[in-house]
This record gives sequence, structure tokens and C-alpha cells, in this order.
Amino acid sequence: MSFIELAEALKNDFYFISIDLPGHGQTASFESDDDYKIDRIAEWVNDLCVMLDIKEFYLLAHSWGGQIAMYYYSKYFSNVKKMLLIDGGYHIHSYVDNYNLANGTGLTSLEENLEFYRRDFDGYIFDTMESFIGAEKVNYPRWSELLNTATMDLAIIKDNKYCWHVPGNIAEKCLIGMYKCPPDLIYADIKSSQAGNNILLLQSSIPENLLYRDILAEKFRLETGGVVKKMSLTHMMHWENPELVINEVRDWFK
Repeated sequence: MSFIELAEALKNDFYFISIDLPGHGQTASFESDDDYKIDRIAEWVNDLCVMLDIKEFYLLAHSWGGQIAMYYYSKYFSNVKKMLLIDGGYHIHSYVDNYNLANGTGLTSLEENLEFYRRDFDGYIFDTMESFIGAEKVNYPRWSELLNTATMDLAIIKDNKYCWHVPGNIAEKCLIGMYKCPPDLIYADIKSSQAGNNILLLQSSIPENLLYRDILAEKFRLETGGVVKKMSLTHMMHWENPELVINEVRDWFK
């Protein structure tokens, strides 16, 4: 549902298939913690594509989904016409930790990140759907009925409370999986196949103090052969300015 505004605007141009990944929303969790490694989730996505008989498609991904998309693309790029990443697929967590440690900013280790994720995800609890939506609404400079619908999909009811759709233990497993499978491990594979020519990364530049993004985006560009476009928007750019992202999707997927 995160792409609901994009899907509505582009419904006459594309057919959208959007899924909840394992442990998210109504999709069952993996039984094994090791299955949350990014390469394993990419295989799960491919199994789903095979089941749905999807062979040629455009791939749009955001944030953590971007890292999964990169691993999927590195192995199954012949299935993908073009890929567009919304501020995802280029973050290398160990690099960010080292950057924060050197500059005295942010979280500096896997352990600190795990503690933060656990507290953040499991502490996101509200008595009513209205208060859940309200907590999300204040994060954005604009709002719409479609974003209202998308936000409702981010809540699950547990013990008569409205909670974040991903529990803390699943968030931890996903984070560990990202540390084990950083995107730069497959950069060379993508570049050697010349598949990087079909990747566009929309890089967020707000807030401006996260300077490691420029370094990692340039590494992404050089080592994959992909295209990077720096956007004066936040990480949730498709919620902040959907019209701008819609135009990028149209232009890249034309």
C-alpha cells in the first residue's frame, strides 16, 4: 500500500502487483531466522514471480525493499525490463556505522541498531486507529485520503491495540539480514552483465546532514553502472511529493 498514490496515478500505464514481505502485514513469517538474509528473500520473491507466471516486468522498490530488489536483480535481471529504486538498495549499514562512529553521530553498531529497532517497532502502540494515523500524519508536509488508506494498512490489531505491522523481532531479523548481505557484494555482478544500465536510483538528500548518502550513492553509480538522481526530498519521497516521483517513474519506465 506504500505505493498507493503512484498506483492510482499510473493505473492506465501499468499494472501494479504489490506484496507484503514475510513477517509483514498478513504474510506469514519465515520459520528460520536465516531466511531473512536478503539473498534468501530475493529467492522467495522469485518463487512468487514463478507462481504468478510473471516473466517480464518493471521493478519499483523503496528502502529495505530496494536492497531485496538489488539482490533479485543481480540473479534474475533478465526478468526485469528496468528497475527504479526510491532511496534504497545503496545503503551499506556497516559503512554508516563507521561513518557515525568517526563523526560522533547516530548509531554505531549492529547491537545499537537492533536495540533501536526493537524499541521503535514494539513501542509503536495506540489505543485507536485515529491516533495511529495521527502519529503518522505529522511526519509529512502533505496528506491525502489515499495516504490515510495506506496508513491504515500499516496497523495490525493486537490485544485491542493498534500496532505497527512489523513486530520488533521481525525487524531485528531483517536488519541482521541486511548486515549479512550488503548491496555492494553484488555490485560487480550487476556491472559485469551491463544490467546496471537499467537501474535508476532516486537518492534522498533531506535531511542534509546525512552526508554518507552521497558517498554511498556515488559508490553505487560507479560500481553498478546505474544512474543516480539526487532528489531534494526525504526518504519517503513518494509520500512527500508523489507527483515528482510519478514523473520519474513515467520517464524511466517509458
